[in-house]
Amino acid sequence: MGWPSCVGALAMLFGLGGCFEATPFSADVEEEDEGTIGKNLARLSGAPTAIRVVALGDTHHSYRDMDAAFPFINARAPELVVHTGDMTNQGLLFEYEATKRRLDELSAPYFPVIGNHDALSNGKEIYDEMFGPLDYLFRYGPFVFIGFNANALEFDGQVPNRPWLEAALESVRAAERVILFTHQVPYAVDDFDGGDTSAYLTELFRRHRIELVIHGHIAQRYLRRSGPTLTLSTSTFEGGDYSVIDFRDRGLTVEHCTLGDCVPAPVPPIVIEPIPLGGGDVL
Repeated sequence: MGWPSCVGALAMLFGLGGCFEATPFSADVEEEDEGTIGKNLARLSGAPTAIRVVALGDTHHSYRDMDAAFPFINARAPELVVHTGDMTNQGLLFEYEATKRRLDELSAPYFPVIGNHDALSNGKEIYDEMFGPLDYLFRYGPFVFIGFNANALEFDGQVPNRPWLEAALESVRAAERVILFTHQVPYAVDDFDGGDTSAYLTELFRRHRIELVIHGHIAQRYLRRSGPTLTLSTSTFEGGDYSVIDFRDRGLTVEHCTLGDCVPAPVPPIVIEPIPLGGGDVL
């Protein structure tokens, strides 16, 4: 009869076995998995004036969907991929590892932000080691990408890091095009009673020239406009949903895709009055 290669049940009980992980709450990130954001930043080169970006999020345990969809994403040859968070369900190391293995199959460098589910258990520590900073900015040609953490409940109301975010936006030069990405719906952040995060972000965005805000967290995919700013919700990845954004010399176009099937998303014209955003089931 076939026995495991480990010594057996007694060895497991006394911690002598080597075929299992003693606790699902380990935060010991393998060295080769550390610092992913920095490694992917190093892969960006040149100063393109037109780029293709794929936006996706809330992949959770959608491993089969990632396996099915990522070849289609690679076929679109994006310059980079943005992940709006919730790479896990419980912030566990094996979940992070399973998702990262699949993200590493993308041909383009990818850039995540932390989701509320990613911050559970030891997820904050794992994210820090595996990916890097919770808030970061990078430039690619005339494009300024700003990823930031807005999970107020999971970070005791200490996020977003307001001084950092304001300084990041103040650093933008006149000719640059700003793309923000975060997990929470900025205009409807899960917050403590009396919290002002949504009001703060709404006013901050109003005062700065932001071309596009990308977020996840809700089971609704949309492209809407509030004043000059477009907002794209990535929705859940279940079924293989993602969006392809083509930034031209002027303006942008968006396609909503499921696996290899893509349809254009009409870009709303600029309006004077803000459009209420949010809605959909929270993920």
